[in-house]
Amino acid sequence: MGLKYSNLSPDSALKEQDINDLLDVYAKRWEGIVDGDADYTFNASGVNQPWVDLAHDLGRELKKSYLEVLMPVSKFDPDSFSKISSYPPSSLFLGDDDKTWHSVEALIKQLKLTGMLAIHDIPKDISPRILSIKEMYRLQSKTGEGLSFNLGNMQYESFWNYLLKEIAPGWKKSEDYSPQLLMALLDVLNAVEKKDRKDLRFALLNLQGEINNCSLKQAINFYGLKFNYQDKPIYLFEILVSCWKNDTDIGDKLAPVAQWLSAKNPAFISTCPAFSKSYEAIGAGAFFTLSNLEELLNQLDCRPYSHLNASLQQIKEMLKRKSTIDDEVLEHIALLYKSRWNSIIDTPNDYLRLTTDVNKAWITLAQRLAGAGLINRNYYRILIPTLSHDSDPITAVSLMAYPLTSFILADDGTQLILLTNCVNHHKTHGTFYNCNPQVPVPLTLKEEQRLKFTKFYDDYLRAEEGKSTPAIQKSTVEALAKLVNAALYPNGLIYGKEYTPKESVEAEIAYGEFSEFVRKLPEDERERLYQQKITWRQDRFTVAKILFDIQTGKSHEDSARECVAVYTKHLAKLVCDYNPQAELKKFNELKHMRAFSARRVYRSYDGIDEEEATRRILIIMVSLMTHQFNCVLAGRYNLSLWDSSNLVTKTGSELFAAIDEALKNGTNNMRFVYASIMENIIIPALQDERVRTVILRSADTNEWLQSVKNGSLFDSNRTAFDPKILIVVLSDLAIQKPELRKNIEHFIEEALHTLTQDQNNYQIWIRVNIKFVELLTRLGTQKEDVLRKLRAYKLESPHLFYEKVFDFLLYRCVYQKLKNQHGGFFTPDVEHGVQTIKNKLGDVKFNNLDDLSFNGVLKKFSEVINSNAETSQHRPFLNEYIEKKLSLEIPEKTAHSLALYSS
Repeated sequence: MGLKYSNLSPDSALKEQDINDLLDVYAKRWEGIVDGDADYTFNASGVNQPWVDLAHDLGRELKKSYLEVLMPVSKFDPDSFSKISSYPPSSLFLGDDDKTWHSVEALIKQLKLTGMLAIHDIPKDISPRILSIKEMYRLQSKTGEGLSFNLGNMQYESFWNYLLKEIAPGWKKSEDYSPQLLMALLDVLNAVEKKDRKDLRFALLNLQGEINNCSLKQAINFYGLKFNYQDKPIYLFEILVSCWKNDTDIGDKLAPVAQWLSAKNPAFISTCPAFSKSYEAIGAGAFFTLSNLEELLNQLDCRPYSHLNASLQQIKEMLKRKSTIDDEVLEHIALLYKSRWNSIIDTPNDYLRLTTDVNKAWITLAQRLAGAGLINRNYYRILIPTLSHDSDPITAVSLMAYPLTSFILADDGTQLILLTNCVNHHKTHGTFYNCNPQVPVPLTLKEEQRLKFTKFYDDYLRAEEGKSTPAIQKSTVEALAKLVNAALYPNGLIYGKEYTPKESVEAEIAYGEFSEFVRKLPEDERERLYQQKITWRQDRFTVAKILFDIQTGKSHEDSARECVAVYTKHLAKLVCDYNPQAELKKFNELKHMRAFSARRVYRSYDGIDEEEATRRILIIMVSLMTHQFNCVLAGRYNLSLWDSSNLVTKTGSELFAAIDEALKNGTNNMRFVYASIMENIIIPALQDERVRTVILRSADTNEWLQSVKNGSLFDSNRTAFDPKILIVVLSDLAIQKPELRKNIEHFIEEALHTLTQDQNNYQIWIRVNIKFVELLTRLGTQKEDVLRKLRAYKLESPHLFYEKVFDFLLYRCVYQKLKNQHGGFFTPDVEHGVQTIKNKLGDVKFNNLDDLSFNGVLKKFSEVINSNAETSQHRPFLNEYIEKKLSLEIPEKTAHSLALYSS
């Protein structure tokens, strides 16, 4: 290339082809030097300086950023929403995708603001991700000029120096990180043995994948693990960067990591000889001795299985004659584990249910034996001797990467079913299937029974079962309850025998009456009844099967005729599935049936889906807290919610208590909550015709109850709305009707203040609407017009909500500036000032904000305003406004009280 242009005069004009050739040369050079010593972002001086200078000249000639010539990738920095056309190479680093430029300055701002080592990949996208090992390598590799900076009266040599001195020491030590990271870290240790850079890089990329699956907090906890190297502290992220570079001393740096990992799980012992001395120092891995074994055997807890004591004692006696841990010892230990497994399987002491307490020492011994290489590296195999595989069929990851409580045992006992695979299959295909076979299959009854002892899957499956079965009418459930009370005799349940002659006759009469009831049902209701599924313990039936078996004298077992009591018990479970409070004849399992109700909803509520039920429940709560009940005669009950309170009747108090408990505890079945309060509180209250009730209940209270029952409270009379709709519609009204602006601004500020709180979305929805009702009282004749617009509005894009919030923040900034300048005579200029700022900022996107907390959204908006030199003057006020006004904790009044206040 140099020879081609050496004879040209300085005044010669370059042709288009010449320029294209130069750009190609730059592109090829960049491909050759990226992540190498000559990488411009590592050091732009020296041999790189002429290339940088020429890139500036070509950029001016082509009217484009010199960086697009020098390093042809992206020209936007996603973290600061600003163009990087004038940035020096030393202030940039290439992202993990090898396509996106990031600025060091923006990363420093992010760290200063949140303490999170996080960046973004898409311009103006708000969802951050953890910095990758590759990106940290690129940041550490900067050695050229222009790296030092001053921050908070402190001088730092480079970003890496700032990270080590200022940020990393502030990360709190925490054990909160994914257990899958430990196995991935072990793979990194093992890759060191092979001395192949490709193998090590592959292991690091797998570890990075697991890190990316963690939350930001978990990832920081992992990166921030601190070790000791050459009598100095070193962080795990520093060690991982050394591994990425394949430094010659990575074996020494990883040695304390190997020790730490073996302490976390004694089975996680690297096969790499480089860590042998480290393991010897702590007696881990192959340095497991006979005395270590004796010590661990003494810690084994055989309770409550006394038959294990003899076998355990035999092993202890055997060790007295041994000098090494030989095959005979290991065989007896394996038999001991097998005997214990046969005793604990499917009991509270099952390893898949309990990993602490009596099981802890047994698990630790298995880990130590596996780590020493004395048994299969997969120590789950000695705990569960029937196990036949070492890795999960779906993830292809070692079973040991997952806690024992992440699995259930397959029906045949040979495989562990990873429950997260079942969950993912449900998300993708709508079925909660065992994914271990090549073609996923439903869980067996035994597997479903085991599923019930996991953290949340029992509730999950019961909810799914309720969704798949068509609902029946309340009257049908009441007929079933009548049948149960007439045909069920507890003695039959206790002994599993035939009823007495008298009981048999009464049960026969009851079933005869129920059969007549079923015969008279409309055909579609009868079919729905027959399809009802009943699951209890290990049994699963349909109503059709139960009725058929009773009528024909057959059993669900191929043995003697099943006692009518047992079948009737299952019908009692169906009644509890619809109405856990139903009045039923007491028997031993009734309490548990109520607790494990499938929470089905009567057929009359088929037209109300989960979203509508949630909306109605929230509206009832808002109305309870804002309606002025006339309860002088009936007695007053004081309700408190956040900073609001109200006086209601006894019925109102019962409603509040029922809903408040559901909202605070969280539920995935609002339809059931709504149907329950309607059937157990609203309808009974309206049907209460006792003289005392008729005299004391006011007409106003009666009208309110009727509005709940007939639905007018939720539609034609509705005064509660989605907070996002309120902010969007009222923001526009504030501009259209200046006379309403002051009141609307106060409400929007209250709404934003509420959205920053830590309470759940239900509670936030309620408070925003309580404040909206307060706004309505100040709108006078404009009230109905405002409500009409809100009732007719549908929010088509969530981006619009964030845009209105952003506009409101801009309005507050301009308002404050003009107030300071003009002493209050400035209102006509505010909208103009807002538009001026927006013009300077350009097109701001509001995508993917839902993944961020609302506080995070506000802070990100502050960064957007700060990204432009002409608008950054507003940021100090905005930060103070967010911190001291919008983010303050809202005080709560005293808790809900059921104390009766007499008039």
